[in-house]
Amino acid sequence: MSDRRDVEWGAPEPFVVEITVDEAAIDGLGHANNSMYMRWSEQVGWAHSESLQLGLGRWLELDRALATHRAVLNFRAPCFLGDHLLAATWIIKSDGRLLTTRRFEIRRAGDGKLLFDAEVDYACISIESGRPKRFPPEFTERFIVLPAVQKWMSQRAE
Repeated sequence: MSDRRDVEWGAPEPFVVEITVDEAAIDGLGHANNSMYMRWSEQVGWAHSESLQLGLGRWLELDRALATHRAVLNFRAPCFLGDHLLAATWIIKSDGRLLTTRRFEIRRAGDGKLLFDAEVDYACISIESGRPKRFPPEFTERFIVLPAVQKWMSQRAE
């Protein structure tokens, strides 16, 4: 299996988790169902949030959640039972108040092949009311675009 540092990611400094495709992920066509890529993206997103000390428990205490309001998903290639995957995420945009965007990539660990990528826009909401609500200070301070990612985004826009 390739080391996650050996993979040519689409953006710099990814947060990465390892996944092994299990039998529950496989559909009637013999490959991982498309819904699994979204589930794995959610998994790496939560792991990243938890690494920032912003796991579900803290969200509940803050009465805040990041609700998906737009997603662009690209299914590039299939994966199969037993495949070892690397799922990565980055925060690529944040207005520091209400909106943030994550990028996701899922690659096969053995050869680094891109299987899936997505960009998902989120809006901060009150869990209690479901209505938009400003980021609490912890979101503003921790859900940030890293400098290397800011540079990558600038070059991408050119």
